[in-house]
Amino acid sequence: MHLYIPENVQTIGNYAFRGCTALGLVYYAGTKDTAMTIGTNIYDKTTILEVYGRLGTAAIADAKRRGIKHYLIDPFEWADLSIPYEVKVIEEEAFAGCRSDLMIYGYQETAAERYAAANGYYFALAPVG
Repeated sequence: MHLYIPENVQTIGNYAFRGCTALGLVYYAGTKDTAMTIGTNIYDKTTILEVYGRLGTAAIADAKRRGIKHYLIDPFEWADLSIPYEVKVIEEEAFAGCRSDLMIYGYQETAAERYAAANGYYFALAPVG
């Protein structure tokens, strides 16, 4: 499962993701100019493998200490995006500004398919397996 944290989130508390065993990737949408307060030990006892986005040095150090890969990457450069079946709502502006040829992978008759159709993005069924 992936978690997208929008730019307008101002605080992530201590132990925020503690015990999250289905979480594989976290993306922070903020920029280096975004003021976000990140608590201590936010990745304690998780299965997170990768973290994307601009974080403060304490959060990066916590990720490194736990063996989590950290990347600075701009989501507007993503060529494709997989949206889990469990996602029920995707806000109207969720991927505003992304590449016009963004490929959204998802499941039939879900929020992912509806969002792609409503916003002119390509849609394909998520690979099974």
